[in-house]
Amino acid sequence: MLIHEFVLADKIISYKQIKDYYHVSINDDIILYMKDSFAWIPTFWNSFDNKKISLNYYGVTIFRDEGIAVLKSIMSAWKQLFANAPNHFAITGSYTSIEGEEISSGKYEKIQIKKENIIQMLTKMINLCEQAINEKVFIIHFGI
Repeated sequence: MLIHEFVLADKIISYKQIKDYYHVSINDDIILYMKDSFAWIPTFWNSFDNKKISLNYYGVTIFRDEGIAVLKSIMSAWKQLFANAPNHFAITGSYTSIEGEEISSGKYEKIQIKKENIIQMLTKMINLCEQAINEKVFIIHFGI
């Protein structure tokens, strides 16, 4: 299972230091499902010298000020959307096919989600954003 880590930090840290900081883990399937909405967030990739828009899926993303506010707003919107879901539901994942067979014989994965779990994860992300805003620190995302 691939995981993305979002870490509250007052300085640039390495992946090995995550355990020493407050962080939220998000399954890659959820990140992929929500990824289009991340394209609206002002961020920095790998350092403060590399201003971008969106999430660095495979690397390090740094959220500051406006980026944290937009991230919080997006997470809040997803939480509000999922609040309307049934207790157990499926989201559409990646398209998969069997090697050697026609690509058209493939299908999209159906990923089973428990509403309680996704609401809890989104609440943690919103709290992480609020804490970053209140403490005037930033959030570091470590991609897959």
